[in-house]
Amino acid sequence: MGKKAGGISTVLRSTDGGLSWSVRPVIADPAQDLNQVAFINGVTWVAVGKNGVILRSTDGGMVWAVVASPVAKEFTALHLSGATIIAVGKRDGAVSTIAYSSNSGANWNAGVVAADPGKDLSDVTVLSGTVAVAVGKANGAVSTVLRTTNSGANWSVQTIIDDLGEDLEEVASNGGAIALAIGKGGSFVRSTDSGATWTNPIQTSPAALLNGIAYSGATVI
Repeated sequence: MGKKAGGISTVLRSTDGGLSWSVRPVIADPAQDLNQVAFINGVTWVAVGKNGVILRSTDGGMVWAVVASPVAKEFTALHLSGATIIAVGKRDGAVSTIAYSSNSGANWNAGVVAADPGKDLSDVTVLSGTVAVAVGKANGAVSTVLRTTNSGANWSVQTIIDDLGEDLEEVASNGGAIALAIGKGGSFVRSTDSGATWTNPIQTSPAALLNGIAYSGATVI
């Protein structure tokens, strides 16, 4: 997946571990840049990108088709758990861009944020079951952390204790109740209750910007 090439969306597929690649067709190709792709099951894949585009393949990535999208702004990230997929992206005016699917990407709806800060969202992670967390640009002096407990339909703004008010770039989960988010100014926030409450355990950081995080058991890098 990547930038469009002329009037064609870029979808490449390999079946030999990346040694060789083939360009795959998109039915009624919208010719949009694609930013993220996710593998759902043995044959189903979903990709998202600019202008709210959503592509889906149900034959292992051989052929792709456009899926109706509830939003028109650029998607920057997506994450899934089982048949539930959540995608987030750049704001549409004063409205956060969130879309969710509960049937492996076949149909999508827009998520609704209570007291929406209307900021660009940079990342999302599904913690477990119906709970997910999204992060993004700060709302003034307040870092943006959103949380859903119904698979993406409704979201609420979360408060961070000792909030540094920085933009948050990525969020990750250990597959359970612990979630970590990182961002500008070396910002680092943590939740141990599936995103219900957040704290800033590190008041100072040697980094000017943190933009990548990964879990392996109790080790986080």
